[in-house]
Amino acid sequence: LDPEKFNYATDLVKHTREHFDDYFTICVAGYPTGHPEAKAYEDDLMHLKEKVDAGADFIITQLFFKASTFKKFVDDCRAIGITCPILPGIMPIQSYDSLRHIVKLSKLEIPEEIKNVVTPLKGNDDAIRNYGIHQATHMIKELFISGYAPGIHFLHPQQGGCKHCYSQEPWTLVRYQEASSIQTFC
Repeated sequence: LDPEKFNYATDLVKHTREHFDDYFTICVAGYPTGHPEAKAYEDDLMHLKEKVDAGADFIITQLFFKASTFKKFVDDCRAIGITCPILPGIMPIQSYDSLRHIVKLSKLEIPEEIKNVVTPLKGNDDAIRNYGIHQATHMIKELFISGYAPGIHFLHPQQGGCKHCYSQEPWTLVRYQEASSIQTFC
C-alpha cells in the first residue's frame, strides 16, 4: 500500500473531509451481500462503517434481486451504528446475457424464483426486459411501503440498454407518501 495514494475509499473520504470540510456531499458504495473481495460480510460492514465515520453523507448500494436482501442490509447497518441514509441501487433485468454478465462481475447469486422465470425466456429479451421491469417495480414498491428506502438509485448497463426501462408504458415508480396511500408517477 502506498501511503501517498488513496488505497481505499475511506482514504478518499477522509482526505475530502479534511481539505474541503462539508463543501462536497459524499456518497459511498454499500454491498448488500458483502463486497465480492471481502473475507466476510461482517468485515465488509465494518469497512462501510469506517467510510461513514470518515465523513460519508449517504450510501448507495450495489444491485440486489430481493427487497429482503436490502432490508437485512439496512438492519445490519443500523445495528452497528450506521445512521446515514441508504439508497438501494436498482437495476431492472434487461436480458439473459446481461444478467449472466452482471452476476459474473458482481459474484451475486440469482434467486431461484428469478431463474425459474428468466431461464425459459432465454432468447426473448423483450419478455425478459418486461419481467425485469415488473420485478424491479414490485421490489421498489415494497421498499417504499416498508419505509426502508428514502429514494432509489437506478443502475444501468454500460451499453445504455436500460433506456427501455423508462420508455415502456408499464414502467412506473411507486412512492410511499402516507401510511394509507401510494402514489404512482412516471
